[in-house]
Amino acid sequence: LFGGATPTLGKGGWQLDQAWMGRVGRESNDDEQLLRTMIGFGITEDFQISGSLPISLDASFFMPRGRMMAMMSSSQDIEALVGWRFQRRDMGPGARLESTLYAGGTAPLEDYRPDGMKATPSVYVSAASGYASRVHYIWVSGGYRRYSEREGDRVGDSVTYSAVYGFRPSFLQVDYPKPDLRFFVEAVGEHSER
Repeated sequence: LFGGATPTLGKGGWQLDQAWMGRVGRESNDDEQLLRTMIGFGITEDFQISGSLPISLDASFFMPRGRMMAMMSSSQDIEALVGWRFQRRDMGPGARLESTLYAGGTAPLEDYRPDGMKATPSVYVSAASGYASRVHYIWVSGGYRRYSEREGDRVGDSVTYSAVYGFRPSFLQVDYPKPDLRFFVEAVGEHSER
């Protein structure tokens, strides 16, 4: 959900994601919420495109601009991303080591950021690598976002990193089309410059 992962959509596959994100600050007026929609489409088994846009935003004037999710911006922007799984090595039935590169950009839907900075487009690049099987998932990722400058204003660059562990108990491993359940623990960090 929040951390970077390696899977890409299969050829012709698509998905629609809704994400409700929020941050809580020290004061009640520091809190913010964001609802985003993302749609993705698999061009090939290893190459996908996706786009996301905000539905609503209750932004704070004091919270730092960061990226709460690996696959979606947390700003009032339209974002487009491409994902390319450039390395995949099968490790047995249903298990693989793989790495995926993501690149994209944003276009702001507002003139000013909540902190008063002029809103500008940005570019984003990230990579994720790890292991996936029918039982365990282990991924690490890192990303970098850079905003352009507008009339002397430029939001600081941000670096994100994450580690994800997933587990699927044997009694929940059922065949399609029956639903199954997986549990994930994610650690996400970020550093935003002034």
